[in-house]
Amino acid sequence: MHTPDLGEVKKSIEQNSHLPQMPSATELVKTGYDVTTMDAKLLAQIEWLWQYTLKLNEENEALKKRIKALEEK
Repeated sequence: MHTPDLGEVKKSIEQNSHLPQMPSATELVKTGYDVTTMDAKLLAQIEWLWQYTLKLNEENEALKKRIKALEEK
């Protein structure tokens, strides 16, 4: 399972009204779900969120350094 690009996530939500690789609410109501399978899917979603958070933090720190360097000029 790869970490989806944010564009992929946005497109999936717009087209399917739910996150990629997750069942829709309607599907869950109709068929229910296996707790083990759902836990694995939720953990994958959490991992993706942490990966995005870490990436955003790196970008934020780089921008702070760049702003500081520009202010010192």
